[in-house]
Amino acid sequence: MEALKVPVRDGSKCDLCGVCVGVCPADAITIELDGWDLDPGLCIGCGNCVAACPYRTLRFEDEGK
Repeated sequence: MEALKVPVRDGSKCDLCGVCVGVCPADAITIELDGWDLDPGLCIGCGNCVAACPYRTLRFEDEGK
């Protein structure tokens, strides 16, 4: 069985807008005062956050290296 893919974030592009939080059906992404966090234990690998990010900050690790 293949492991779920968990998105990675390029912090230099992210402005913590929160769009990813709003589209995550697993509530795996949080934005706090100290930054952005994705809980890999909650992430279902759906890619909603990757598709919704207006700054193209998120990607799956094997994409666009």
